[in-house]
Amino acid sequence: TSLSSSSTSSSAIINNVLICSLYAALPPEQQMFAFQPKPPGCIRKIILATNIAETSVTLEGIKYVIDCGKHKMRDFSGATGMERLMVSDISKAQVRIWRG
Repeated sequence: TSLSSSSTSSSAIINNVLICSLYAALPPEQQMFAFQPKPPGCIRKIILATNIAETSVTLEGIKYVIDCGKHKMRDFSGATGMERLMVSDISKAQVRIWRG
């Protein structure tokens, strides 16, 4: 496999496939790689995203979405008096909303 010279920490071209990351803490200029058309010579674009995509972000040309069915949510522990992030399953209602 070869990594393109145009790769950044948020995107790379591997075997003519553009792979982009998209998450809230990613700097805006790196998030923009996910919104741009794939460059000439690329046969596919894959976007690895967190649930940032559910917050009014529209990505054109999406054909498939693969979701792990999990999300992190804040939970307050009365025993410790602290908040924590808990991984839990998403609901069927959330899936229907994300599908559009």
